[in-house]
Amino acid sequence: MLKLQGNSTTTISKNDPVTQGGWTSNTPPPNGSSPIFDSPTILSSNIDTLVLTLDILWMDSKFLMYLKEMKELAIKIKNNYPVLFKGSTDSIDQKFLIKEHGSGGYEWILHNNEYRLRIGSWLTLNSKPNVTIIINSETLWRLGLYNAVDNIIDLLKSQGGSIKTVKLSRVDLCADIILPESMWSKELEDFGVTRANYSGTRSFNRKLTGIDFGQGDILARLYDKPAEIVAKKSKKNWMFDVWNLKEVPKDKKIIRVEFQVRREIIKDLGLNEVSDLFIYYSNLWAYCTKKWLTFKNNPGKHQTHQRKVLDWWIVIQNGFLGVQDPKPLIRFKASKADEKQLLSQAMGLVSSLKALHFESENIDSDHNISIEEALFDVSKMSNDLGKTQADFNQEIEKKRAKFVRSKDKLKEIHGERAKLSKN
Repeated sequence: MLKLQGNSTTTISKNDPVTQGGWTSNTPPPNGSSPIFDSPTILSSNIDTLVLTLDILWMDSKFLMYLKEMKELAIKIKNNYPVLFKGSTDSIDQKFLIKEHGSGGYEWILHNNEYRLRIGSWLTLNSKPNVTIIINSETLWRLGLYNAVDNIIDLLKSQGGSIKTVKLSRVDLCADIILPESMWSKELEDFGVTRANYSGTRSFNRKLTGIDFGQGDILARLYDKPAEIVAKKSKKNWMFDVWNLKEVPKDKKIIRVEFQVRREIIKDLGLNEVSDLFIYYSNLWAYCTKKWLTFKNNPGKHQTHQRKVLDWWIVIQNGFLGVQDPKPLIRFKASKADEKQLLSQAMGLVSSLKALHFESENIDSDHNISIEEALFDVSKMSNDLGKTQADFNQEIEKKRAKFVRSKDKLKEIHGERAKLSKN
């Protein structure tokens, strides 16, 4: 028999992997070696996705007319079309791609690697917000919350918008914890105590990949983050830089605890505008991990006083380290991941093209060709498409918007300004 240390003292079976939670402090690693995790430890925490709604009073119709013209070009070519948002002294220029269609009552849908925007066609304030902004995960981890929000707000101001309110529509908070592999099992669901009616587990090849709680205005997900990165091919290997790890340590799991909270709950907690989130995000985490979902011992017992919060969950409750500081290195790592994926696709297409050429020309199967020769042949064959050098460069310029990742110029200034404004 084993007794848990900390606040959740109770007698349990020694072989129970879910409730094992007694631990000692981490041993500092020698210089240059991997850290030694003797206990469940928080590696990182952040806002992982943020959805904002804006009430904007446009000074004139110039910007909206520009969007109208760009959308017409997208319709004409039946594809996304690049749109330039000109920056001001407080923001830098940024490109977006505009879609051929609108959505949900919004006339214009724009996106790049950092943001997704839905913009309405009305100049004045309406019962419906003028703009909806979705800030992507990579943007929030790379720039930090303050800079990611400031960047897009300043950019919209530069287009002639007078912003009246910036409200929270959805906030995804997360913390990544490293646990003994033995603790990650389907039985963990039974120890969850939640206000949600729904819970369930997810598996792949009979291995647990995630546990879900809730389906409505608030839901929680616990899942194996490194496994998700591999399975979804999300190119988020830069998370290992955030964790300051090269790989998952032996016999350990890195589990993401993530809460998705929508507007009704956010409002009930008194977080109405984005400025409230800057100050009170820890209150939102406390509500999610202490009021809405906890993990307690003695599953099946209904008396609250007979059930104690498990030690590893106390680490989660107290482990929201604050909004992650900017990680500029992510820009380089994420861009390299895009390059690697595109290079792999390009090499596949070039080899297919040459294979087809060899077959159609009855070239011997033992004929070898260098990569340089193949690429030169592709260059010559491209003349058959009737594409000029100018056409090629125009295509490059169009596609740059897809891979936009803002440089960190002026972002530190914005972050400092946001921090000062809350004092």
